[in-house]
Amino acid sequence: MKPVNQTIREARTRLGLRDTDVATRTGLSIHEYCDVESYEDEAFRVVHLGKMRRLCDVLGLDLLDLFAIGCASCGKREQVATR
Repeated sequence: MKPVNQTIREARTRLGLRDTDVATRTGLSIHEYCDVESYEDEAFRVVHLGKMRRLCDVLGLDLLDLFAIGCASCGKREQVATR
């Protein structure tokens, strides 16, 4: 599985957005957003859930898929992938 920060960077690039565009739309400072793209565990350990949800909305990503969390309703539960 690809690291979360790489998935986020690739989604932003694919959409043709600048890092400042995404930071502004999600309510993150440019420094916070750059850390999300730079460090594998930043999204798990530092960024508030609400901002991660907005980030996923802006980039067209699914939060549960991004964090590799299975659906509790269907019984497929996976632990969050962290390093």
